Amino acid sequence: MSSAGDRTLHAEHGRVARAFDLAGITNTVGMVAAKIVKGRPPGRLSKGKSRSVPVPCSRFSGEITQSAEGATQPSPDREVGVGEEYDGEPRRVRHKGAKQATTPLSSYAQNHIHLVFSTKGRLKLISKDIQPRLWGYIAAICKKNAMTVFAVGGIADHIYILFRLPPALSLVRAVTLIKSNSSKWMSETKKTFAWQKGYGAFSVSSSNMSTVIRYIDQQEAHHRKKSFEDEFVALLKRHGVDFDPRYVFD
Repeated sequence: MSSAGDRTLHAEHGRVARAFDLAGITNTVGMVAAKIVKGRPPGRLSKGKSRSVPVPCSRFSGEITQSAEGATQPSPDREVGVGEEYDGEPRRVRHKGAKQATTPLSSYAQNHIHLVFSTKGRLKLISKDIQPRLWGYIAAICKKNAMTVFAVGGIADHIYILFRLPPALSLVRAVTLIKSNSSKWMSETKKTFAWQKGYGAFSVSSSNMSTVIRYIDQQEAHHRKKSFEDEFVALLKRHGVDFDPRYVFD
C-alpha cells in the first residue's frame, strides 16, 4: 500500500513539474517576443546556434530570427524601417498608406528645344545648293543620338533646329554632337567652315510646335525684312533671357 501511494505521489509531482516547465517556457517565449518587438534583443545564444521566435506583431508577416550574435532582423534578409510594412516577399518593402510601386520605374519627358546658332562671324558659308544636304545630315546626327527632329532650316549664315531632347542626354551634349559632327562634314565639303561658339536654346510647348515649324520653314522669306542679329535678340527678349548686347555675338 505504501509502495502504491509513493508511486501515485511521484506521478503527481511529475505532472506538476511538467506544468511548471511548460509555463516557464511559454513565459520565456513571451518575454523574448516582447523584447524583440520593443527593439531590445534577448540574451546571447550559444555560438553557432540560432532560433526563430514567432512574434505576434502586425508589422511583420514572417518571423524574427535571433542570430548567434544577438542581432534581430526580419526574415528574409533585411530590416524593415519605422513606418514600413514587411509584405512577406524577399527584399520588397511597402510603405503604409502608399500604393505598391512597380519595378523598374519608368521615366517620361517631353523636352522640345528650338535651337539656333550661326556660322562663325555670321559669314554666308551655307550655299543654297548644299543647304538640303546639310539639313539632312544634321537630322541624321540627331536620329543617331535619340533626338527626334521636327524641323531643320535656315539660310546662308545661320540654322534653326526643332527637336525633342531625350532624358538621358544633356542640352550641352546634344548641341556639341550636332555642331561638331556637322562642322566636320562641312569642312570636308568646303575648305573653310566653322560654327559660332555659342547658341540659343529655347523650350517650346506642345501647343506651339506647329507655329515654330512654320517659322523655320519660312526662314528665307522672313529674313528679307530682318537680319539674323535682330531676330536673335528678339528671341532672347521674347523668352525673357537676360543678356549683355556686347557679348551676344562672337
